[in-house]
Amino acid sequence: MLAGQSHENNGIPGPYKLNQYITNSGKQIVKMRISASSNEKAITPEILGEIGKNAGIYLLLNKDFANIRVLKKLEFPQIDKPVASYEFKWEFEAD
Repeated sequence: MLAGQSHENNGIPGPYKLNQYITNSGKQIVKMRISASSNEKAITPEILGEIGKNAGIYLLLNKDFANIRVLKKLEFPQIDKPVASYEFKWEFEAD
């Protein structure tokens, strides 16, 4: 199911709250699909690198952004050339 999207063409696709989509503990699968925008005609290795800098699954403790725990860093496999869209899946454990 779709957890979030960005149509602002500003390269900022989140953050999104995933709790409502996690119905049980254990292995979870998250998929990210990135498509070229009207501003950028392709996803380049540089754009993917920028998006990947902060991509991850985080636990926000007590609504305090100074106390964020990384549950899973979402690392993108490198691409060699620009592509129209990019998609990858990761697994993480939820308690």
